[in-house]
Amino acid sequence: LEHRKHIAQIYQEELSKEPKIKLFNFDSSPLLGFPILVDRPRKLHKNLLKRRIQLNLEWSKTNILPADINHKRTQYIPNSSKNSESVAKKLIYLPTHIHITPKKAYKVCRQIINEL
Repeated sequence: LEHRKHIAQIYQEELSKEPKIKLFNFDSSPLLGFPILVDRPRKLHKNLLKRRIQLNLEWSKTNILPADINHKRTQYIPNSSKNSESVAKKLIYLPTHIHITPKKAYKVCRQIINEL
């Protein structure tokens, strides 16, 4: 958990400098992934994959997971939650797991900023 907090702090400090990235309020809680909002997260994801940086797009597809859920069974009405649906379209998660070293976290930040 301490490792995740440290990586999240790096992302927060480095990415807060970029006006094209919207950050959530970070309260130093351990995060399984660090969420950011960007225009065209799928394009960013594709470009970063070319540089061997893999990001999580699961929440970029929909505000209800899994993406292929049967809405009739959950009684969710598409377009009934415009805010969460618009956020989901811009959301991408940065990794905070144990294999992301501080050096790698800084690299991820640089590459994201370069791609925007």
